[in-house]
Amino acid sequence: SDSSINKESSLRRSIADYARKYEGSRYLYAGKSPQTGFDCSGFTNYVMKKYGVQLSPSSRDQAKQGRSKPIQDAMPGDLVFFRRSASEPVFHVALVIANDRKGIQVIHSTTSRGVVTDNIMESSYWRPKIDSVRDVLSGK
Repeated sequence: SDSSINKESSLRRSIADYARKYEGSRYLYAGKSPQTGFDCSGFTNYVMKKYGVQLSPSSRDQAKQGRSKPIQDAMPGDLVFFRRSASEPVFHVALVIANDRKGIQVIHSTTSRGVVTDNIMESSYWRPKIDSVRDVLSGK
């Protein structure tokens, strides 16, 4: 129905806006709070917890939650997972904040830059490592 679609899209915008508040937070291995810093999955876990979405603390396990969707269908609030090669496990997760003509914008906690936004479609580092997209919000 239209009202549930509007409710979901409003939730997705809220999550993206909330996540952006933490841009500039520092990186901390296994970090789960803005006070100490975040690692990638600690960041997605922290943001989603505010919206009642329980995520595993590890990106590898988060990659099994929700339902899979094609990268071109990624929406704000979806999670994008990365792996260095097909035979290696997932090593990173990012939160989609926009998917438009310019590409897919994510916010994530990176070891080198802390919490930053990136266009992963324009990134020579991230783009080849995109593994999967998961929707952990549908039905919320």
